[in-house]
Amino acid sequence: MAHTQWSPDAVIEAIQARHNDRLPLAWLIVKKREPDLLFAAEKFFGSWSKAIVAAGFDLRHTYWSSEKYFHK
Repeated sequence: MAHTQWSPDAVIEAIQARHNDRLPLAWLIVKKREPDLLFAAEKFFGSWSKAIVAAGFDLRHTYWSSEKYFHK
């Protein structure tokens, strides 16, 4: 995997790309599969949930499961 130079914009783009690729956005799954993204999100936004919101998603209308992410 190539080294990513993380910035707030790069984190947002990566979250949106995961969503567009229909990859899970659940914290535990991202921690296991892309720990560098999770670390950067928490560094720049304070938490994974805040990074999800910064990426344009409303958590009140988001459904999480262990393997899937759905956005109404």
